[in-house]
Amino acid sequence: MTGTTIAPVFQIAPRTVAAVLGLPMAQYRPSSAGAVIAGGNLLRTLPVWITGDKKGMGTTPFDYEQPVAYASVDPALTSIGDYLVGAIWPGGTSQTFFISSMDLPAPIQVVNCNRVLTFSRPSGQNPGPSYYGGDIAATETPLLTAWPAAVAAKGKRQSGEVRLPGDMDLPWYEILLPPSVPVQLLSMDVVMDDQAIPVRYVVSETEQTTLGWRLSARAAVP
Repeated sequence: MTGTTIAPVFQIAPRTVAAVLGLPMAQYRPSSAGAVIAGGNLLRTLPVWITGDKKGMGTTPFDYEQPVAYASVDPALTSIGDYLVGAIWPGGTSQTFFISSMDLPAPIQVVNCNRVLTFSRPSGQNPGPSYYGGDIAATETPLLTAWPAAVAAKGKRQSGEVRLPGDMDLPWYEILLPPSVPVQLLSMDVVMDDQAIPVRYVVSETEQTTLGWRLSARAAVP
């Protein structure tokens, strides 16, 4: 029809868009520093529509490796820091997102998680005959266990401290976590991921924003 425009879907009630286009996803709300995706944190299953288009005009769901996406979901049932787990297109594999922003009527922003991380903090040592200046894994204090997060290479690399001829440069990463993290994260905290051969990271910088935690971390020497 002449002169007629189609409003972006986010101008329609998010719950309506989700009901029409969305697929069922499990909603988890962190209750402790322990594993987030656990039965005790499961609130419900609800319809969710996720797209990579900030204007909400996408006709296909978010389906690529990007950290930020946008969700249509009932805002009366969700909160910042909630995790949403499930397939976002028919027949797709399960994916995990956390809600990072709900500044309605702007799109609800979610972060695509590609790793599950466990955090610990090195403990101080008392000087003595067995004093060792490096970190000892057995004495680390647990901080967070099995928290889904977004981890992306920053394209920056750094030489190891010893700098032996055969050493490879160590990569840097950016880590995104939700604002619902219940502990204060600090530089020098240690991170382990969930890969078959786990990568160990050392946090260099931490930034707590309204959208959650943004960490800069360096892969540690194996």
